[in-house]
Amino acid sequence: MLAGDIAYVLSAAELKCTPAAHARNLLAALIELLGQLPDLDTTKPPSDIVAQREFWIAQKVGGADAAWLHLGRNRGESLRCYLPRMYFRQTLHDERRAVVGMLRSLLTQAKPTLEAIAPNYHHLQHSGFTTLGEYLLSWAAVFEPHLQRIDQIDQRLDSGPSVFGGRKVVRELYDKVARRLGFTRRAKLRRDGIWMHSQFTEPFFLLSMIAVDVARLAQDMRTWMTPEFSLFSLADEHAGGSSALPHAKVPFGLQSVIGGATIAATRLAGEMAASINPSEGSEPIYQSASLYGTAADVVAWTTYMSDVVRGGRFNLEEMKRKSTLDYAGSSEAHDRLVYDFGVPFRTGHKLLGALVRAHHLGEPAPDLNKLIKAETGLDVAIDQAEITDIVLGKKLSPTTFDFEMLHETWNAFDKRLTAEEGKLTPTSTTEAAIERLVEEARAWINS
Repeated sequence: MLAGDIAYVLSAAELKCTPAAHARNLLAALIELLGQLPDLDTTKPPSDIVAQREFWIAQKVGGADAAWLHLGRNRGESLRCYLPRMYFRQTLHDERRAVVGMLRSLLTQAKPTLEAIAPNYHHLQHSGFTTLGEYLLSWAAVFEPHLQRIDQIDQRLDSGPSVFGGRKVVRELYDKVARRLGFTRRAKLRRDGIWMHSQFTEPFFLLSMIAVDVARLAQDMRTWMTPEFSLFSLADEHAGGSSALPHAKVPFGLQSVIGGATIAATRLAGEMAASINPSEGSEPIYQSASLYGTAADVVAWTTYMSDVVRGGRFNLEEMKRKSTLDYAGSSEAHDRLVYDFGVPFRTGHKLLGALVRAHHLGEPAPDLNKLIKAETGLDVAIDQAEITDIVLGKKLSPTTFDFEMLHETWNAFDKRLTAEEGKLTPTSTTEAAIERLVEEARAWINS
Protein backbone atom coordinates (compact mmCIF):
# COMPACT_ATOMS: atom_id res chain seq x y z
CA MET A 1 0.00 0.00 0.00
CA LEU A 2 2.81 2.42 0.87
CA ALA A 3 4.64 1.55 -2.35
CA GLY A 4 1.46 2.38 -4.25
CA ASP A 5 1.28 5.72 -2.41
CA ILE A 6 4.87 6.52 -3.37
CA ALA A 7 4.23 5.62 -7.02
CA TYR A 8 1.13 7.82 -7.21
CA VAL A 9 2.66 10.81 -5.43
CA LEU A 10 5.88 10.69 -7.45
CA SER A 11 4.06 10.27 -10.77
CA ALA A 12 1.56 13.02 -9.95
CA ALA A 13 4.42 15.37 -9.04
CA GLU A 14 6.22 14.65 -12.31
CA LEU A 15 3.01 15.48 -14.18
CA LYS A 16 2.71 18.67 -12.08
CA CYS A 17 -0.65 17.56 -10.70
CA THR A 18 0.65 17.68 -7.14
CA PRO A 19 2.67 20.78 -6.11
CA ALA A 20 6.34 19.90 -5.70
CA ALA A 21 6.64 21.11 -2.11
CA HIS A 22 3.73 18.95 -0.94
CA ALA A 23 5.01 15.97 -2.95
CA ARG A 24 8.49 16.18 -1.42
CA ASN A 25 7.10 16.16 2.10
CA LEU A 26 4.73 13.30 1.30
CA LEU A 27 7.42 11.19 -0.35
CA ALA A 28 9.84 11.69 2.53
CA ALA A 29 7.14 10.63 5.01
CA LEU A 30 6.09 7.62 2.94
CA ILE A 31 9.65 6.37 2.54
CA GLU A 32 10.18 6.76 6.29
CA LEU A 33 6.99 4.80 7.02
CA LEU A 34 8.05 2.07 4.61
CA GLY A 35 11.21 1.58 6.63
CA GLN A 36 9.28 1.56 9.92
CA LEU A 37 6.79 -1.17 8.92
CA PRO A 38 7.95 -3.82 11.42
CA ASP A 39 7.56 -1.35 14.31
CA LEU A 40 4.25 0.28 13.39
CA ASP A 41 1.44 -0.06 15.92
CA THR A 42 -1.45 -1.18 13.72
CA THR A 43 -3.89 -0.97 16.63
CA LYS A 44 -3.78 2.83 16.65
CA PRO A 45 -5.86 4.63 15.80
CA PRO A 46 -8.66 2.06 16.13
CA SER A 47 -9.78 1.97 12.51
CA ASP A 48 -9.23 0.18 9.20
CA ILE A 49 -5.81 0.14 7.56
CA VAL A 50 -6.72 2.79 4.97
CA ALA A 51 -7.73 5.34 7.62
CA GLN A 52 -4.80 4.38 9.84
CA ARG A 53 -2.36 4.95 7.00
CA GLU A 54 -3.78 8.41 6.32
CA PHE A 55 -3.55 9.19 10.04
CA TRP A 56 0.12 8.15 10.24
CA ILE A 57 1.00 10.25 7.21
CA ALA A 58 -0.94 13.29 8.45
CA GLN A 59 0.89 13.01 11.76
CA LYS A 60 4.22 13.26 9.96
CA VAL A 61 3.50 15.95 7.36
CA GLY A 62 0.35 17.74 8.50
CA GLY A 63 -3.05 18.05 6.89
CA ALA A 64 -2.03 20.39 4.05
CA ASP A 65 0.43 17.87 2.61
CA ALA A 66 -1.68 14.80 3.43
CA ALA A 67 -4.60 16.25 1.49
CA TRP A 68 -2.75 15.44 -1.75
CA LEU A 69 -2.18 11.77 -0.90
CA HIS A 70 -5.15 10.30 -2.75
CA LEU A 71 -4.96 12.33 -5.94
CA GLY A 72 -6.09 10.26 -8.93
CA ARG A 73 -7.66 7.40 -6.96
CA ASN A 74 -10.34 6.70 -4.43
CA ARG A 75 -9.99 5.37 -0.93
CA GLY A 76 -10.86 1.76 -1.67
CA GLU A 77 -8.37 1.47 -4.48
CA SER A 78 -5.70 0.70 -1.93
CA LEU A 79 -7.53 -2.52 -1.11
CA ARG A 80 -8.87 -3.58 -4.51
CA CYS A 81 -6.31 -2.71 -7.16
CA TYR A 82 -2.59 -2.91 -6.72
CA LEU A 83 -2.50 -4.42 -3.24
CA PRO A 84 -3.86 -7.92 -4.09
CA ARG A 85 -1.97 -8.07 -7.36
CA MET A 86 1.34 -7.04 -5.83
CA TYR A 87 0.86 -9.28 -2.81
CA PHE A 88 -0.05 -12.37 -4.79
CA ARG A 89 2.69 -11.79 -7.37
CA GLN A 90 5.13 -11.69 -4.47
CA THR A 91 3.62 -14.77 -2.83
CA LEU A 92 3.55 -16.75 -6.07
CA HIS A 93 7.21 -15.85 -6.61
CA ASP A 94 7.99 -17.25 -3.16
CA GLU A 95 5.84 -20.32 -3.78
CA ARG A 96 7.56 -20.92 -7.10
CA ARG A 97 10.89 -21.12 -5.29
CA ALA A 98 9.33 -23.44 -2.70
CA VAL A 99 7.90 -25.78 -5.37
CA VAL A 100 11.24 -25.90 -7.19
CA GLY A 101 12.84 -26.79 -3.84
CA MET A 102 10.26 -29.52 -3.33
CA LEU A 103 11.00 -30.97 -6.76
CA ARG A 104 14.74 -31.00 -6.08
CA SER A 105 14.16 -32.77 -2.74
CA LEU A 106 12.03 -35.42 -4.45
CA LEU A 107 14.56 -35.98 -7.23
CA THR A 108 17.48 -36.12 -4.80
CA GLN A 109 15.80 -38.87 -2.78
CA ALA A 110 14.51 -40.64 -5.90
CA LYS A 111 17.80 -41.01 -7.78
CA PRO A 112 19.44 -43.70 -5.59
CA THR A 113 16.12 -45.50 -5.00
CA LEU A 114 14.80 -45.90 -8.54
CA GLU A 115 15.25 -49.68 -8.24
CA ALA A 116 14.50 -49.98 -4.50
CA ILE A 117 11.42 -52.20 -4.33
CA ALA A 118 8.53 -50.84 -2.27
CA PRO A 119 4.88 -51.70 -1.68
CA ASN A 120 2.24 -50.01 -3.76
CA TYR A 121 -0.96 -49.09 -1.94
CA HIS A 122 -4.52 -48.68 -3.15
CA HIS A 123 -7.20 -47.88 -0.55
CA LEU A 124 -4.30 -48.49 1.90
CA GLN A 125 -4.28 -52.13 0.74
CA HIS A 126 -1.34 -53.81 -0.97
CA SER A 127 -1.92 -53.55 -4.69
CA GLY A 128 1.29 -54.56 -6.37
CA PHE A 129 4.88 -53.45 -6.53
CA THR A 130 6.57 -50.13 -7.09
CA THR A 131 9.93 -48.65 -6.18
CA LEU A 132 10.58 -45.82 -3.78
CA GLY A 133 12.09 -43.86 -6.65
CA GLU A 134 8.95 -44.30 -8.74
CA TYR A 135 6.81 -43.21 -5.80
CA LEU A 136 8.87 -40.04 -5.35
CA LEU A 137 8.89 -39.31 -9.08
CA SER A 138 5.11 -39.60 -9.05
CA TRP A 139 5.04 -36.76 -6.54
CA ALA A 140 7.33 -34.77 -8.82
CA ALA A 141 4.72 -35.27 -11.54
CA VAL A 142 2.13 -33.82 -9.14
CA PHE A 143 4.10 -30.69 -8.28
CA GLU A 144 5.77 -29.86 -11.59
CA PRO A 145 2.59 -28.56 -13.34
CA HIS A 146 2.15 -26.02 -10.54
CA LEU A 147 5.12 -24.10 -11.95
CA GLN A 148 3.27 -23.55 -15.21
CA ARG A 149 0.12 -22.57 -13.32
CA ILE A 150 2.07 -20.02 -11.27
CA ASP A 151 3.47 -18.46 -14.46
CA GLN A 152 0.05 -18.32 -16.09
CA ILE A 153 -1.58 -16.63 -13.12
CA ASP A 154 1.29 -14.16 -12.76
CA GLN A 155 0.74 -13.15 -16.38
CA ARG A 156 -2.92 -12.44 -15.66
CA LEU A 157 -2.03 -10.50 -12.51
CA ASP A 158 0.42 -8.40 -14.54
CA SER A 159 -2.09 -5.64 -15.27
CA GLY A 160 -2.63 -2.33 -13.55
CA PRO A 161 -6.13 -0.93 -12.88
CA SER A 162 -8.18 1.16 -15.26
CA VAL A 163 -8.72 4.90 -15.34
CA PHE A 164 -11.89 6.57 -14.09
CA GLY A 165 -12.85 9.18 -16.64
CA GLY A 166 -11.31 10.38 -19.88
CA ARG A 167 -8.69 12.92 -18.82
CA LYS A 168 -5.42 12.51 -20.64
CA VAL A 169 -3.36 13.47 -17.61
CA VAL A 170 -5.05 10.79 -15.51
CA ARG A 171 -4.29 8.18 -18.15
CA GLU A 172 -0.67 9.29 -18.10
CA LEU A 173 -0.68 9.10 -14.31
CA TYR A 174 -2.00 5.54 -14.34
CA ASP A 175 0.49 4.51 -17.01
CA LYS A 176 3.40 5.80 -14.93
CA VAL A 177 2.14 4.17 -11.72
CA ALA A 178 1.58 0.79 -13.40
CA ARG A 179 5.12 0.75 -14.79
CA ARG A 180 6.64 1.87 -11.51
CA LEU A 181 4.91 -0.92 -9.59
CA GLY A 182 6.25 -3.59 -11.94
CA PHE A 183 3.32 -4.05 -14.34
CA THR A 184 3.84 -4.30 -18.07
CA ARG A 185 0.30 -3.33 -19.06
CA ARG A 186 -2.78 -1.57 -17.75
CA ALA A 187 -6.48 -2.25 -18.03
CA LYS A 188 -8.48 -0.01 -20.37
CA LEU A 189 -12.03 -0.61 -19.15
CA ARG A 190 -13.33 0.89 -15.93
CA ARG A 191 -14.41 -2.45 -14.47
CA ASP A 192 -11.42 -4.39 -15.78
CA GLY A 193 -8.91 -4.76 -12.97
CA ILE A 194 -10.92 -3.05 -10.24
CA TRP A 195 -14.11 -5.11 -10.07
CA MET A 196 -12.58 -8.43 -11.14
CA HIS A 197 -12.53 -10.47 -7.97
CA SER A 198 -10.43 -13.14 -9.68
CA GLN A 199 -7.34 -11.16 -8.67
CA PHE A 200 -8.05 -12.56 -5.20
CA THR A 201 -9.60 -15.93 -5.98
CA GLU A 202 -7.45 -17.28 -8.82
CA PRO A 203 -4.05 -17.05 -7.11
CA PHE A 204 -5.53 -18.31 -3.86
CA PHE A 205 -7.22 -21.17 -5.73
CA LEU A 206 -3.83 -22.30 -7.02
CA LEU A 207 -2.22 -21.93 -3.59
CA SER A 208 -5.05 -24.02 -2.13
CA MET A 209 -4.44 -26.70 -4.78
CA ILE A 210 -0.78 -26.81 -3.81
CA ALA A 211 -1.69 -26.93 -0.12
CA VAL A 212 -3.87 -29.99 -0.75
CA ASP A 213 -1.06 -31.75 -2.63
CA VAL A 214 1.43 -30.91 0.11
CA ALA A 215 -1.02 -32.20 2.73
CA ARG A 216 -1.57 -35.47 0.84
CA LEU A 217 2.18 -36.02 0.89
CA ALA A 218 2.20 -35.16 4.60
CA GLN A 219 -0.57 -37.73 5.17
CA ASP A 220 1.60 -40.42 3.57
CA MET A 221 4.60 -39.49 5.69
CA ARG A 222 2.48 -39.38 8.84
CA THR A 223 1.11 -42.86 8.09
CA TRP A 224 4.45 -44.31 7.03
CA MET A 225 6.23 -43.20 10.22
CA THR A 226 3.92 -45.27 12.46
CA PRO A 227 5.26 -48.60 13.77
CA GLU A 228 2.54 -50.38 11.81
CA PHE A 229 4.22 -49.20 8.60
CA SER A 230 7.79 -48.26 9.69
CA LEU A 231 8.61 -47.06 6.20
CA PHE A 232 9.74 -43.51 7.03
CA SER A 233 11.39 -41.61 9.88
CA LEU A 234 11.24 -37.86 10.35
CA ALA A 235 14.49 -36.03 10.92
CA ASP A 236 14.75 -34.86 14.51
CA GLU A 237 14.40 -31.20 13.55
CA HIS A 238 11.06 -31.89 11.85
CA ALA A 239 9.41 -33.58 14.84
CA GLY A 240 8.34 -32.60 18.33
CA GLY A 241 8.42 -34.38 21.65
CA SER A 242 5.61 -35.61 23.86
CA SER A 243 4.97 -34.27 27.36
CA ALA A 244 3.81 -37.74 28.42
CA LEU A 245 5.85 -40.14 26.30
CA PRO A 246 9.63 -39.69 26.54
CA HIS A 247 10.25 -41.84 23.47
CA ALA A 248 7.70 -40.24 21.16
CA LYS A 249 8.54 -38.44 17.95
CA VAL A 250 5.41 -36.41 17.32
CA PRO A 251 4.68 -35.16 13.78
CA PHE A 252 3.32 -31.76 14.83
CA GLY A 253 4.57 -30.18 11.60
CA LEU A 254 2.85 -32.77 9.41
CA GLN A 255 -0.37 -32.29 11.36
CA SER A 256 -0.09 -28.53 10.93
CA VAL A 257 0.27 -28.93 7.16
CA ILE A 258 -2.68 -31.32 6.96
CA GLY A 259 -4.94 -29.15 9.10
CA GLY A 260 -3.76 -26.01 7.34
CA ALA A 261 -4.71 -27.37 3.92
CA THR A 262 -8.19 -28.05 5.25
CA ILE A 263 -8.41 -24.45 6.44
CA ALA A 264 -7.12 -23.21 3.06
CA ALA A 265 -9.76 -25.18 1.17
CA THR A 266 -12.55 -23.82 3.36
CA ARG A 267 -11.07 -20.31 3.18
CA LEU A 268 -11.23 -20.54 -0.61
CA ALA A 269 -14.86 -21.65 -0.43
CA GLY A 270 -15.61 -18.72 1.88
CA GLU A 271 -13.94 -16.27 -0.47
CA MET A 272 -15.93 -17.56 -3.44
CA ALA A 273 -19.21 -17.50 -1.54
CA ALA A 274 -18.66 -14.03 -0.07
CA SER A 275 -17.91 -12.57 -3.50
CA ILE A 276 -21.39 -13.40 -4.80
CA ASN A 277 -22.68 -9.87 -4.46
CA PRO A 278 -23.29 -6.84 -6.67
CA SER A 279 -20.32 -6.27 -8.96
CA GLU A 280 -19.19 -3.17 -7.10
CA GLY A 281 -19.50 -4.90 -3.72
CA SER A 282 -16.56 -5.25 -1.37
CA GLU A 283 -17.82 -7.72 1.22
CA PRO A 284 -14.89 -10.21 1.14
CA ILE A 285 -12.26 -7.46 1.12
CA TYR A 286 -12.78 -6.71 4.79
CA GLN A 287 -11.64 -10.27 5.57
CA SER A 288 -8.60 -10.20 3.29
CA ALA A 289 -6.11 -10.41 6.15
CA SER A 290 -6.89 -14.10 6.69
CA LEU A 291 -6.69 -14.72 2.92
CA TYR A 292 -3.25 -13.13 2.70
CA GLY A 293 -2.10 -14.87 5.87
CA THR A 294 -3.15 -18.31 4.64
CA ALA A 295 -1.48 -17.65 1.27
CA ALA A 296 1.81 -16.99 3.08
CA ASP A 297 1.27 -20.16 5.15
CA VAL A 298 1.10 -22.27 1.98
CA VAL A 299 4.63 -21.14 1.10
CA ALA A 300 5.78 -22.17 4.59
CA TRP A 301 4.07 -25.57 4.36
CA THR A 302 5.62 -26.27 0.95
CA THR A 303 9.07 -25.29 2.22
CA TYR A 304 8.64 -27.42 5.34
CA MET A 305 7.56 -30.52 3.40
CA SER A 306 10.47 -30.06 1.01
CA ASP A 307 12.77 -30.17 4.03
CA VAL A 308 10.91 -33.21 5.40
CA VAL A 309 11.46 -35.16 2.19
CA ARG A 310 15.10 -34.12 1.97
CA GLY A 311 15.92 -34.80 5.61
CA GLY A 312 13.81 -37.89 6.29
CA ARG A 313 14.97 -41.49 6.16
CA PHE A 314 13.16 -44.14 4.15
CA ASN A 315 13.47 -47.71 5.47
CA LEU A 316 14.38 -49.58 2.28
CA GLU A 317 14.66 -53.01 3.92
CA GLU A 318 11.20 -52.75 5.45
CA MET A 319 9.76 -51.49 2.17
CA LYS A 320 11.16 -54.50 0.33
CA ARG A 321 9.88 -56.90 2.99
CA LYS A 322 6.40 -55.45 3.06
CA SER A 323 6.16 -55.24 -0.71
CA THR A 324 5.37 -58.98 -0.81
CA LEU A 325 2.70 -59.01 1.89
CA ASP A 326 -1.00 -59.65 1.40
CA TYR A 327 -0.78 -61.37 -2.00
CA ALA A 328 0.65 -58.21 -3.53
CA GLY A 329 1.75 -60.09 -6.64
CA SER A 330 -1.77 -61.07 -7.69
CA SER A 331 -2.01 -58.16 -10.12
CA GLU A 332 1.22 -59.19 -11.85
CA ALA A 333 0.08 -62.83 -11.92
CA HIS A 334 -3.17 -61.69 -13.50
CA ASP A 335 -1.25 -59.87 -16.23
CA ARG A 336 0.78 -63.04 -16.85
CA LEU A 337 -2.40 -65.08 -17.38
CA VAL A 338 -3.98 -62.51 -19.66
CA TYR A 339 -1.05 -61.29 -21.77
CA ASP A 340 1.18 -64.39 -21.83
CA PHE A 341 -1.45 -67.15 -21.95
CA GLY A 342 -4.47 -65.46 -23.52
CA VAL A 343 -6.81 -66.06 -20.56
CA PRO A 344 -9.85 -63.74 -20.67
CA PHE A 345 -9.47 -60.85 -18.20
CA ARG A 346 -12.48 -61.62 -16.02
CA THR A 347 -11.69 -65.34 -16.03
CA GLY A 348 -8.16 -64.71 -14.81
CA HIS A 349 -9.51 -62.42 -12.10
CA LYS A 350 -11.90 -65.13 -10.93
CA LEU A 351 -9.30 -67.90 -10.91
CA LEU A 352 -6.72 -65.92 -8.95
CA GLY A 353 -9.39 -64.98 -6.43
CA ALA A 354 -10.04 -68.68 -5.91
CA LEU A 355 -6.31 -69.38 -5.63
CA VAL A 356 -5.79 -66.66 -3.00
CA ARG A 357 -8.87 -67.73 -1.03
CA ALA A 358 -7.67 -71.33 -0.87
CA HIS A 359 -4.18 -70.27 0.26
CA HIS A 360 -5.61 -67.92 2.90
CA LEU A 361 -7.86 -70.65 4.32
CA GLY A 362 -5.19 -73.33 4.13
CA GLU A 363 -7.19 -75.38 1.64
CA PRO A 364 -5.87 -77.29 -1.40
CA ALA A 365 -5.20 -75.00 -4.33
CA PRO A 366 -7.55 -75.27 -7.32
CA ASP A 367 -6.09 -76.59 -10.58
CA LEU A 368 -5.86 -73.47 -12.70
CA ASN A 369 -5.42 -75.33 -15.98
CA LYS A 370 -8.56 -77.42 -15.40
CA LEU A 371 -10.56 -74.34 -14.34
CA ILE A 372 -9.48 -72.44 -17.45
CA LYS A 373 -10.45 -75.41 -19.64
CA ALA A 374 -13.86 -75.66 -17.95
CA GLU A 375 -14.46 -71.93 -18.09
CA THR A 376 -13.20 -71.13 -21.59
CA GLY A 377 -12.41 -74.35 -23.41
CA LEU A 378 -8.78 -73.23 -23.76
CA ASP A 379 -5.93 -75.73 -23.37
CA VAL A 380 -3.10 -73.87 -21.68
CA ALA A 381 0.07 -75.09 -20.00
CA ILE A 382 0.34 -72.77 -17.01
CA ASP A 383 3.00 -73.51 -14.40
CA GLN A 384 0.79 -73.23 -11.34
CA ALA A 385 3.75 -73.15 -8.95
CA GLU A 386 5.18 -70.17 -10.82
CA ILE A 387 1.86 -68.32 -10.73
CA THR A 388 1.56 -69.04 -7.00
CA ASP A 389 5.08 -67.74 -6.35
CA ILE A 390 4.25 -64.53 -8.25
CA VAL A 391 1.07 -64.06 -6.21
CA LEU A 392 3.00 -64.54 -2.96
CA GLY A 393 5.78 -62.20 -4.07
CA LYS A 394 8.37 -64.97 -4.09
CA LYS A 395 9.10 -64.34 -7.72
CA LEU A 396 9.11 -61.09 -9.64
CA SER A 397 8.32 -61.24 -13.31
CA PRO A 398 10.77 -59.46 -15.66
CA THR A 399 7.83 -57.26 -16.68
CA THR A 400 7.10 -56.08 -13.14
CA PHE A 401 9.42 -53.07 -13.49
CA ASP A 402 10.79 -50.99 -16.31
CA PHE A 403 13.95 -49.69 -14.67
CA GLU A 404 15.24 -48.21 -17.91
CA MET A 405 12.10 -46.10 -18.18
CA LEU A 406 12.44 -44.96 -14.57
CA HIS A 407 16.01 -43.77 -15.14
CA GLU A 408 14.98 -42.00 -18.34
CA THR A 409 12.10 -40.33 -16.51
CA TRP A 410 14.40 -39.16 -13.71
CA ASN A 411 16.84 -37.71 -16.24
CA ALA A 412 14.02 -35.86 -18.02
CA PHE A 413 12.74 -34.44 -14.74
CA ASP A 414 16.24 -33.38 -13.75
CA LYS A 415 16.81 -31.63 -17.07
CA ARG A 416 13.57 -29.66 -16.81
CA LEU A 417 14.14 -28.85 -13.14
CA THR A 418 17.67 -27.62 -13.81
CA ALA A 419 16.21 -25.23 -16.37
CA GLU A 420 13.62 -24.03 -13.84
CA GLU A 421 16.30 -23.53 -11.19
CA GLY A 422 18.20 -21.38 -13.68
CA LYS A 423 15.17 -19.12 -14.11
CA LEU A 424 14.78 -18.40 -10.38
CA THR A 425 15.50 -14.86 -9.30
CA PRO A 426 16.38 -13.78 -5.76
CA THR A 427 13.83 -10.96 -5.82
CA SER A 428 10.31 -10.87 -7.21
CA THR A 429 8.95 -8.39 -9.73
CA THR A 430 7.22 -6.67 -6.83
CA GLU A 431 10.35 -6.44 -4.66
CA ALA A 432 12.48 -5.18 -7.55
CA ALA A 433 9.86 -2.57 -8.48
CA ILE A 434 9.61 -1.25 -4.92
CA GLU A 435 13.39 -1.04 -4.62
CA ARG A 436 13.64 0.97 -7.87
CA LEU A 437 10.68 3.10 -6.87
CA VAL A 438 12.21 4.15 -3.55
CA GLU A 439 15.47 5.04 -5.31
CA GLU A 440 13.55 7.16 -7.87
CA ALA A 441 11.59 8.90 -5.14
CA ARG A 442 14.71 9.73 -3.16
CA ALA A 443 16.39 11.08 -6.28
CA TRP A 444 13.36 13.23 -7.08
CA ILE A 445 13.21 14.62 -3.53
CA ASN A 446 16.84 15.71 -3.83
CA SER A 447 16.55 17.07 -7.37
